[in-house]
Amino acid sequence: MALGTYTVHIETPVGMSLGNAMNDIRSWLDRHKIEPVEFKSNSIEDVFTLDIRFGSQDEARLFERDCRLGVSATKVPP
Repeated sequence: MALGTYTVHIETPVGMSLGNAMNDIRSWLDRHKIEPVEFKSNSIEDVFTLDIRFGSQDEARLFERDCRLGVSATKVPP
């Protein structure tokens, strides 16, 4: 894991497809010209989770602020 990265954890609302969530996220990233370090996805019953790792705290905070899904941002430990 890269030092100094920040991960935003997202849980999509029940009934929202992973594809729709990814399209929304990709559009947002493209508009802001941000390239995340890593995407990880998982599903638990009807809820998809995504961990999006950013190279800076500013990028992670901007995404967290603008994201309309349930999110929380945490610094990845060294």
